[in-house]
Amino acid sequence: MSEMLFFVIITIVKAVVILAVMASLAGLATYAERKVLAYMQRRVGPDMVGPAGVLQIVADMIKLFTKEDILPTNANKFIFLIAPLISAIAAFAALA
Repeated sequence: MSEMLFFVIITIVKAVVILAVMASLAGLATYAERKVLAYMQRRVGPDMVGPAGVLQIVADMIKLFTKEDILPTNANKFIFLIAPLISAIAAFAALA
């Protein structure tokens, strides 16, 4: 195995690990936010999905990925689809 290929593989593995950690932290932050807001509003909070509501993160992911994308009739399809990508790129560029 060449040194360059080894470097590329290690870099990809590091990137995947970092993305997995960040995604896990985002899910846990969402769960904690729901619990705190439920306490502040004197309600139960997420407790229907899994033990103590821990699987609410998975339920939210499924709901997000199965939502239907609606395209307005008079919208420019290319601009309408690329607008979220532009905002995400701008946010990541600011973060970098």
